Formats: sequence, C-alpha cells, structure tokens
Amino acid sequence: MDSVLRRLGMFKFLRTKLTLLYAALFGVTLILISVAVFSAISSAAQPLNELLVFMRDDEARRRTYG
Repeated sequence: MDSVLRRLGMFKFLRTKLTLLYAALFGVTLILISVAVFSAISSAAQPLNELLVFMRDDEARRRTYG
C-alpha cells in the first residue's frame, strides 16, 4: 500500500490522485461483485446439472434395458 501512495506522489493535483484512487476502488469493487455473482450462479446451477445428468442416465437405462 505504501508503494501505491508513493507512486501517487508523482501527480501534482489532489483531484488526479483522488480520481485514480476512486477508479481503482471502483475496479476492485466490480471484480468482487463479479466473483460473488459467479459463485452464486455456479452454486445454484449445480443441483440442476445433477438433475440433468440423472435424467440422461435414466433415459439411457430405459433404452438399454427396456
């Protein structure tokens, strides 16, 4: 974190520093939200995937054994 603040020291205006910091914060927030959404969708889709596999296997068994 200290190195980031040192790098921001090269900017002359406070407005520029704050803009960059808020843009970075916004980017990190978007990444965290996308990870949370991906995780929620993946966990919600897992039971559906298991059901589809079961149905496919059941249909294959019916074809094979009558």
